[in-house]
Amino acid sequence: MEGLFYYPFPFVHTFDRMDSDDPSLQCKRLYSFDSTKTHHTYWVWVEVYSEHFYAVKFHLKEHKDSNRKYRLLTGLNEVRPVVNTCIMIMSRIADEDPLSSFGFIGANRAVFCLISYSYFLDYILDS
Repeated sequence: MEGLFYYPFPFVHTFDRMDSDDPSLQCKRLYSFDSTKTHHTYWVWVEVYSEHFYAVKFHLKEHKDSNRKYRLLTGLNEVRPVVNTCIMIMSRIADEDPLSSFGFIGANRAVFCLISYSYFLDYILDS
């Protein structure tokens, strides 16, 4: 994915199911990155489910205690590099798990879509 601008994203930690009632949730992974444009820190949560399904969502670190953290508009005007960074995290996971499929959540209101990684990768590489 040459030419795709994204922020470096160190893997931070894997958390257990975090008291989830969903038996298909195996764990949650936290990635973190800092914007070079605004100097804000973003957290990307990857929920790992059975059957090679990964749900990806992000928020500003400063919104971590908000019940609306995934819905808040930041007004920072850096959607493209933030979403590109999430795409690169999904790409790294797909390298580790070739059977992976992804759901992506991160908008001004709850949005959920299922992405077949092979279709997604073909789309990105053909762009």
